[in-house]
Amino acid sequence: MRKKILVVDDELSVCEGVKLVLESSGYDVKAAPSGEDAVRMVELEDFDIVLMDLIMPGMDGADACEKIKSMKPHVHVLAISGSPSLERLEKFLHAGGIEVYLYKPFGKEELIDAIEKVFRGEYMKFHENA
Repeated sequence: MRKKILVVDDELSVCEGVKLVLESSGYDVKAAPSGEDAVRMVELEDFDIVLMDLIMPGMDGADACEKIKSMKPHVHVLAISGSPSLERLEKFLHAGGIEVYLYKPFGKEELIDAIEKVFRGEYMKFHENA
């Protein structure tokens, strides 16, 4: 069964480009243009990974991550951003995101490597549930 990935970014070109690369690598990929849409999609479907832009209008990536992780704690949420501040990254980690970041612009190899690293469990968890 193919792994399912949700790409969340308010920039349509990023969603389309990432979706194309991941589909050509054998993943089942959907896209959402906002944090609100991502939360609704995760409510309705199971995803293995959510690639979440941190800076979006409306619900930002950290807030969307927090809602997603509260609904489906098994989903891995990775940050993608062009200019994340340390404060945004910390907020994302506290919301349950994992310590694998993709800084825009990123290449195909970097994207695939990050996804495979998550599926192999090769990342640090910020906090463990007690």
